[in-house]
Amino acid sequence: MTQPAKARIDMQIVEAAAQWMSRLQSGEATAADLAACEQWRQADPAHELAWRRMALLGQDLRAGLDQMPPSVARKALHVANPGGTAGRVRRASSVSRRSALKSIAGVGIAASGAWLAREQLSWHRWSALSALAADYRTGSGERRTIALADGTRVVLNTGTAIDVRFAPALRELVLLAGEIQVTTGHDPAARPFTVTTRNGGITPLGTRFILREGQLSPDGTTYKRDPINVSVLEGAVQIRTRQGGEPFRLDAGQETAFTSTAVDTPSAMHPQASAWLDGMLVAEQMPLGQFIAELARYRAGSLRCDPALAALRVSGAFPLDNTDAVLAILEQTLPVQVRYLTRYWVRVAPR
Repeated sequence: MTQPAKARIDMQIVEAAAQWMSRLQSGEATAADLAACEQWRQADPAHELAWRRMALLGQDLRAGLDQMPPSVARKALHVANPGGTAGRVRRASSVSRRSALKSIAGVGIAASGAWLAREQLSWHRWSALSALAADYRTGSGERRTIALADGTRVVLNTGTAIDVRFAPALRELVLLAGEIQVTTGHDPAARPFTVTTRNGGITPLGTRFILREGQLSPDGTTYKRDPINVSVLEGAVQIRTRQGGEPFRLDAGQETAFTSTAVDTPSAMHPQASAWLDGMLVAEQMPLGQFIAELARYRAGSLRCDPALAALRVSGAFPLDNTDAVLAILEQTLPVQVRYLTRYWVRVAPR
């Protein structure tokens, strides 16, 4: 789908957004800082736009590019204009959103060339940067269904990015970030279908399945991009790790996780794996720290849980489209209070 090129933002505003983001993520921000940042964002629509782009860039690059110099991240927000003023955004009505994003990613790569020369560009770094230029992507709290030319349907969960590569001899999806459900279509040309991840490939066998990248620690404080989680709702899939070896078959009703070298022993699929498709978060004696971290995936800004509360247990089914209502339920049922420093800065603390 073709969309207008991104709006131009003055470089001074981008710099200011970067400074505010750095300050609020420093661990030393005060209530006055939060209020001042909120006031700055509301002072001009361009301020809010710069802030949102900076936040989106941070979500995409944090896991794989957390050592990139801040100056490079700021430059990546702009598309270079050859022959124009540095930092200006290239404007062209025919430039699609994807083209603009690919240009942004290109600027990030060019600006960080020396840095990347010192670091081997592993899959997770490349996928994080490539997510900016993905064929399809979703923001925080967004879910989206797309229909591909062969009849395959893909549902993207919050914070997800994929590429689609169809050619005369193959059909391929590339999971760059996030979580998807795939319902494979029947291809008259009988082209093989593969979903590629950084840990290996999935071959569907007439199936409906879910792939999710990464895993949260029980207390919700740590996120690892390994492993890739697979849940099969219908049919079966074959998993082949990046290091090779015999393919591993996973049947309907089973789930497992795999790294680049090994596949875990399958287990019965948990209802939580597919609940997001119905707009729900299902918890069964889930630690509160992990629950809040899961809920935070569907909410813009920062949502954190006090470590002293992380071990409390949560059970129930909660609507993902109204995270404020979920937080209110927690206040009513647990010894916690929800502190809204701003609409984008929320903390679950002891009562």
